[in-house]
Amino acid sequence: MSASLARCCAIALLCLSVSSGTAAALVRSGTGFFITADGTILTSAHVVKDCREIAVFPPLAGRVVASLRASSTSLDIALLTLPDLGIRFVVPNGIREPAIGTRAQTVAYGILRENPEQPIGLAGTVIGRDENRPPLLVLDAQVDQGTSGAPMLDASDTLVGVVIGRYTDTPEKGVMVSGAAIRSFLAAQGIRLQAPREVDQPSLPPSAVLRDTTLLVQCVPRR
Repeated sequence: MSASLARCCAIALLCLSVSSGTAAALVRSGTGFFITADGTILTSAHVVKDCREIAVFPPLAGRVVASLRASSTSLDIALLTLPDLGIRFVVPNGIREPAIGTRAQTVAYGILRENPEQPIGLAGTVIGRDENRPPLLVLDAQVDQGTSGAPMLDASDTLVGVVIGRYTDTPEKGVMVSGAAIRSFLAAQGIRLQAPREVDQPSLPPSAVLRDTTLLVQCVPRR
């Protein structure tokens, strides 16, 4: 990886764009996804930073207020919990560390200001790793505002990373936290995911798992 690319990776967390979920720009919007079937959600830390209220929009549940359980500034990921809704949610097929060249896809929300609940698909390839910040991987994909917190799943619906932003000078490339770093973060919170199951026939994009596990996350900032 070139030195210039590595420098971009090193400042990625400082250059993240945050989208507005309303025309009045009072709400920050991003994407999250279920990491446990009982409703624990993983998203990007900057999406839910300094929020007076965090709202999410799970399938079949409408708008639900979530609580911040844990956050990592260095990784820019955060864990949210929901009240008991009596629903078993769809989760990714385990988690793994991707190799360079891994193809992955996601569904993101909060991209369209006029309709933040409209999902937008995104696909990309892992093309490198930041030597100065190893938990970060580089995606050959254009990441739009609102994509932060979106899960990158491979063809077997296994989680390989979480999108956290894009390069300021090269918008056609994105940055994600690696699967190994996410696994360590979750383990520190007492969450251990099962090993990925073997899948006979890989899913075609976008997979049903990807559609059902992702959701819109909105933050009402503190005044």
